[in-house]
Amino acid sequence: ALMRSVTPLCANYIYGAKLLRNLGTRGQFRRDVMLELLGISPTLLLSKLGTSMVGQVEPTLIGLFLRPELVAVYSITQRATSVIAYALNTLLSASYAGFSHLCGEGNRGKATQVFKQLILVMFVVALSSYGAFIIFNRSFVGLWVGDRLYGGQLLTTCVAIASLCSVLFNLLGSMTSAAGDIRASSALNAAESFVQLVFMLTLVNFIGWYGLPVGVVVATLLFSVVMHKRIKRHLDVEFLKGYGWMSYVLSCVLVFSLASAIGRQLQV
Repeated sequence: ALMRSVTPLCANYIYGAKLLRNLGTRGQFRRDVMLELLGISPTLLLSKLGTSMVGQVEPTLIGLFLRPELVAVYSITQRATSVIAYALNTLLSASYAGFSHLCGEGNRGKATQVFKQLILVMFVVALSSYGAFIIFNRSFVGLWVGDRLYGGQLLTTCVAIASLCSVLFNLLGSMTSAAGDIRASSALNAAESFVQLVFMLTLVNFIGWYGLPVGVVVATLLFSVVMHKRIKRHLDVEFLKGYGWMSYVLSCVLVFSLASAIGRQLQV
């Protein structure tokens, strides 16, 4: 783990030093920049802490409020969504620097166009990936550990929807941060994690383990609306105006319903 953390740091340091030398300049510490970084550090820390805590709390809640033996079933059933989310967030991270640079140039129209294209591409890729997950998850779990640890088609569909909503919320948050609104983006991420935890704690007592993904969906949708209003300050985007947003919702309903039906047929 130490080598995995230190190696990229050293490589980035060497590359940065080489880049500065090629530009004919040198690194320097500026008091105003350091104070600005210190000013946003608490909200960034809370955001990372909240995201990390919520990402690890689901097995704990199942063990505390349901039955300990269900922890393995839930964790294995939703395992592939972690891989998909990691891959999608990696693609998102790769676009962060370029989009931030574009926003920094002040070209609002071009930044808006790139943002809309990025939203569409990420949505299509994510929807296709989670649709495939719903169809093939039982086969994947069966080959991995056996069907006895498969949580069922309904749970599979619920965790897929929750992971999709989480990825899209991360997209909105990252692009808001890249547009320069780092403090607000981090604060909203931290608040979303707290509210998500409250929803999961409440719903797990009423609808069992389905309350965990449902809590994620409710919290991310609520804060996506707030994040959307925030990013409108920097980009000319309006997803909630008119009926354009319904195309995304209907696409999700169609793909997930079809994938769930196919998944059930494969189980027969």
